[in-house]
Amino acid sequence: MIIIPLGYLLLGSDYNGISSLGYVILALYFARPLFSPYYVRWNARSLMIKRGIFRYTTIRFTDITSIQYDRQRLSIATLKGKEIEWDLAAFNQVDIAKLLRILGQDTSAMSKE
Repeated sequence: MIIIPLGYLLLGSDYNGISSLGYVILALYFARPLFSPYYVRWNARSLMIKRGIFRYTTIRFTDITSIQYDRQRLSIATLKGKEIEWDLAAFNQVDIAKLLRILGQDTSAMSKE
């Protein structure tokens, strides 16, 4: 199956440069998690944390047993006995508050010390 870009069909062959630029901009927008060393993505079921360049951790909200936040250190314990510790000292307070809000609204295991 040959896919013809929509920009080529709408604008004709004279505007290939503009449509190509649009595709590059879209590719860069959707590839931004690859360029940042720390990234958090969540939905109603799970939380994906990118820690470092190639370290991803995915946690289902139903698997979280306890969450502790103590002096720039976040600790998440899961049902399988796995404990994830994350040093948040390098992060902005606004970003930390947003992460704690996401964890607090989707789990009932929040404990702040």
